[in-house]
Amino acid sequence: MRAVLSAAAALLLAACSDASGPASGLRVETSKSVYPLPGTPTVTVPYSVRNTGSTPVGLANCGDGVAAELQRRSGGTWVTAAPIECPAFAVYAPIVLAPGEAAFGETEVTVAGEYRIRVAVVEAEGSPYAASRGFAVRWLED
Repeated sequence: MRAVLSAAAALLLAACSDASGPASGLRVETSKSVYPLPGTPTVTVPYSVRNTGSTPVGLANCGDGVAAELQRRSGGTWVTAAPIECPAFAVYAPIVLAPGEAAFGETEVTVAGEYRIRVAVVEAEGSPYAASRGFAVRWLED
């Protein structure tokens, strides 16, 4: 039990740490390049993470999909718009993607802007990450 809790703590710390650079062999994609904000206050953005490399990769798991950070472009840099949020007392094993496999997740966006999805590789030296291309969230025009 102690080993499971230690592994879970290490996983969560790795997922929340600053990353040093892009991970080769991971592709993060959203289904659209533009998402309209309807009359309701949020839009759901689904994303996929595919292992295009030759070795298995561990990703943070938030219970029902890949845990990811939502980032918003501010000036010329990407800043955290929504950090990874998982239930406080849950223990989640990492999602291990074999070469060629994909995993999925989704996030909610409430404000118009340019965003991307950032996924950290867990249990890897240097905290590598992968990020989607930027996508826009815009209010629907009448």
